[in-house]
Amino acid sequence: MVKVKEISKNELRSIYSFDKIQKFWESARGFMKDLDMDCLHADNFGKKLDAQEQAIGDLKINKIKDFRNSLTTDDGEKIDFIFADKKVFLIICYKKDKQQKFAKLINKHFE
Repeated sequence: MVKVKEISKNELRSIYSFDKIQKFWESARGFMKDLDMDCLHADNFGKKLDAQEQAIGDLKINKIKDFRNSLTTDDGEKIDFIFADKKVFLIICYKKDKQQKFAKLINKHFE
């Protein structure tokens, strides 16, 4: 599992940071699946795709820099994965206080 390095929360947003290590992809995919994100998108998150868009392995996370992947859940929650030089940030924005929901999922998929 990937360890949470920093946490910042308020009633409408949670921000988590992680060291940028290859194991991040697996934890992120599990987190997305538990949010009932589109299974194909969750399964392929961080994967290299061939011409037919079939997964052929994980992307090298250390080569991804200054990149943001923004998603929206069916409940309207905005999820941003931001890839910086040495860290990955997960920013979750929601319309009402859902810290407990996300804290449980983070604890399940990340340390």
